[in-house]
Amino acid sequence: MNGQFDLQSHKDMARENDLIYLSKPLGTGYLLAAYYLNSPLVLSQDIQRLFNFLKLDNQLAYDAAKNSECNAMTDISGFGLASHLGDICEASNLSASINLNNEVLINDNIAILENFESTGFANNYESNSQNIYLKNSNYLEKILYDPQTNGPMLMSINPNNKEKFEKDFYNLNQRKPLLIGSFKEKLDNRIIIE
Repeated sequence: MNGQFDLQSHKDMARENDLIYLSKPLGTGYLLAAYYLNSPLVLSQDIQRLFNFLKLDNQLAYDAAKNSECNAMTDISGFGLASHLGDICEASNLSASINLNNEVLINDNIAILENFESTGFANNYESNSQNIYLKNSNYLEKILYDPQTNGPMLMSINPNNKEKFEKDFYNLNQRKPLLIGSFKEKLDNRIIIE
């Protein structure tokens, strides 16, 4: 691989109180599983919406993060949100406190999430679930372990740059980034679901 550094960012560079953003929603794994199994829960417009997200490039999200002095950044791929966020927590000696709501889903039909899993889900769950603490049960817990194809960027942004980052992101992408939580002092669990 040939190239040059544009922004040096490592998983150990997140800082306490940094805000955690996703550049786009999650759900490619279980939605594609439902689609390939011809589920009646997945309509043609659902698949078109999924493909629209799959075609979204992460370059403009990266540009917005770089302009706002992003501390740590990674893409969410086949290992899922729990694994990638957990890696940043472990490397940075922090925990993450996050909120899950329907905004983080490509498709908010919860019945699809409840009934379908991609082939990588079980391995992701087994590898990461012991590092998660749910304060209350959350109907979106499964999205933490859903493998992603062309998933979002996960970005750690200093809270002083919140307004600038959100404005730059919107100007470049014509949509808002998804604020899902913040990094906290290290606790017993890497990820706390509020």
